[in-house]
Amino acid sequence: MAAENLPDLPVGESSLLEHQVAGHGNIVTVEGDDEIIIKPCNETERTFYENAVAYPDFQLFMPHYYGSLSLTETADSLTGQVETPPSIQSMETNATPRPPPMPLEMLNQPKRAPSLKHAVCLENLLYGFSKPCIMDLKMGQRLYDDQASEAKRQWGIEAARSTTTGCLGLRISGIEVFDQDKCDYVQYSGNYGKSLTKDTIPDGFRAFLPLSMKQEYREFLIKEFTLALTEMIKVVEAHELRMYGSSLLFVYEGDSQRRDRILAENNLDEEDDESFSEEFDNDGRSSLPNTTDMEDSGFSSDDDEEEEEDDNMLYDLRIIDFAHSTWCPSQGTDTGFLFGVRNTRDVLYTVL
Repeated sequence: MAAENLPDLPVGESSLLEHQVAGHGNIVTVEGDDEIIIKPCNETERTFYENAVAYPDFQLFMPHYYGSLSLTETADSLTGQVETPPSIQSMETNATPRPPPMPLEMLNQPKRAPSLKHAVCLENLLYGFSKPCIMDLKMGQRLYDDQASEAKRQWGIEAARSTTTGCLGLRISGIEVFDQDKCDYVQYSGNYGKSLTKDTIPDGFRAFLPLSMKQEYREFLIKEFTLALTEMIKVVEAHELRMYGSSLLFVYEGDSQRRDRILAENNLDEEDDESFSEEFDNDGRSSLPNTTDMEDSGFSSDDDEEEEEDDNMLYDLRIIDFAHSTWCPSQGTDTGFLFGVRNTRDVLYTVL
């Protein structure tokens, strides 16, 4: 697949990306192009993005990758004080044609991250949303890769044992929801997610999709997220890879005025909700303004079409954080990740 021409980044002016519900906030956007973020990363993550070009069906569940940067200056990523983006030594262009802009990658780095020499330029997954509501789920039952030290292995084993990671293969890392009444965001930290159990994890999902929401919209989102997870399961099952410590990023529009306009324009508030169970059981995948079907994606470089898609966005769901992810031919699929995705789908179905 031909590589696209990467945009000229206006190096010199940058700002921290808003709404980072997990991690240490060292992702930045550059002035003049809010559609792109720059995320410092390790070599493993950069390689995973670059090799994903061979798996276009899986790429649809990843943030779009524009290329990589070599860092010659690094800001203090642990404190989040980013004054300028890194200098650019080279920008590599082994990236796929750009899909319709859909929602941002959240950063989940350890408290003492190693010095990072690379950064990836990615699609800003929050671009196009007015009041993005976000949930970050840490996926899988194993939180360390094969190169981890014994201390990290023991930490990962204990973290899984003491949280829903071990019993469900998922853990809430952070939630941020826009409260219409307060006109402000309500946040739930990673500590909140760690406090949940197998029995109380639905409470966390209800915090993300509160019962106070417009009922039709809430049911619509649960339906679409559930169907997207079903499609994700099919795709991941078809590939041999490991994604230790990766996450699912859920996003939906929290601006009630924009939401109602899009629902009305697309006649989505009048859908027959009775068909949900049937579609779920049949592993269906509905078509929404911002869902993408492999064969009928219609990826286009037409600016007018992309702007129209941005204007119709209501939700998105992606796999993010690939610092410990590898493609593993002949080693089978990632059963721990799939276990978590299936349980995520089941929990969503129970909170409908």
